Amino acid sequence: METLADCAHGAIAKHFHKVTKHADDVTTSRDSEAIHQMRVGLRRLRTALQVFTDFVVLPKPISVKQVGAIARPLGEVRDLDVLRDAFKTDYYPDLPVAEQQQLDKAIKKLAKQRSQEMEKAEQILGGDRYQRWLSACHDWLDQPVYQPLANLPIRLVAPDLLLPLVSTFLLHPGWQVGVSWQAGEPTFALSDPQALNSLDQYLQNPALHDLRKQVKRVRYQAELFSDFYGPDYAEQLREFGTLQDLLGHLQDNRVLNTWLVKSLDTELDQDLPSLKQLVEHRQVEQWQTWQTQQQRYLNIANRQSLRQMFAAVTEQEAEPQT
Repeated sequence: METLADCAHGAIAKHFHKVTKHADDVTTSRDSEAIHQMRVGLRRLRTALQVFTDFVVLPKPISVKQVGAIARPLGEVRDLDVLRDAFKTDYYPDLPVAEQQQLDKAIKKLAKQRSQEMEKAEQILGGDRYQRWLSACHDWLDQPVYQPLANLPIRLVAPDLLLPLVSTFLLHPGWQVGVSWQAGEPTFALSDPQALNSLDQYLQNPALHDLRKQVKRVRYQAELFSDFYGPDYAEQLREFGTLQDLLGHLQDNRVLNTWLVKSLDTELDQDLPSLKQLVEHRQVEQWQTWQTQQQRYLNIANRQSLRQMFAAVTEQEAEPQT
């Protein structure tokens, strides 16, 4: 029977190896995909350390804080890559020549800023602190040390670890952005595609951005236990991924506007009207899709189904007969 110790060691090893697999490509070629994959590996490793912190004994260099310090500059580079890709792929082809020229300037500034952030990441990855972290991880994986609770079977305790997380997810105030309640039923204030002023107000609500972090948290933690649940659970994990992407796109478009105004010292209405219109149209479409997700996760039956799913650990497979 698999224990918490088995699950913790497997998760930490898996995500640590993903980090080290892509580290060389990050420093030698500055490849955007390698940066993305290393960052994802670090995030998932940090999640594993958070989940299993009460069940393992880790040396000081292997800490959630240290993993975050390594991931932070890579995150800055990745965010700039996402912004660049949005400019080039989502908007540039549909703009008039004059606005494409303006966007060319923005892309050049992005490249310069990315180079600066990349230098910070390389300093960390080439430093002694990172090397000590690598060494400590290798040592622990070779000779892991656990707390007594790590002997508990996964199937016994997985719901106890996950259900509080699901409750925090469902109670997050981000679900209430743009929603009012009448007679116990939700009313969605923004259904008019022309209501851009209200939309901008909702997009600036910090609860919406924080909900994206919470979705990522519940997704990453739930994935650690996917081997102990059935196909409905796997489908729910995919839905969490879709929800995370949707909230990410809403945030990215708002960041795009802010970055353009700041970096080009321009007014979008005057200098980039076509781009502004394209961004607003995309935001409206994404918000309408988001409202369908709000309806789903504010529905009593769906919420109860989600709770039951996370409580329903599959029965242990039968031992092979000899």
